Amino acid sequence: MDTITCNVDDLTAPDRQALEHVLGRPLSADQQVLIAVLPKGNDSLLKTAARARLLKTLQQTADHAATARVSATIADAAVDEAMQAVRPRATKS
Repeated sequence: MDTITCNVDDLTAPDRQALEHVLGRPLSADQQVLIAVLPKGNDSLLKTAARARLLKTLQQTADHAATARVSATIADAAVDEAMQAVRPRATKS
């Protein structure tokens, strides 16, 4: 499996436009693009790669929280606030 990761703000204008065309939506400068080339029908490699990246991100988050001395309560409250902003729940009348 070949993979390429790059920051959107490092892309040339034509490369960014091509990726936005393929994805069907605009990209933000604070995003990264991961492109993986896999053999046909080999979904397990993609899942393994995605799992590894997710675990790495979770570990980096835990390391940052420990360094910044962020408690689990504060972290949970931040996640709840972000979720509410992204997906507000209907309030009962």
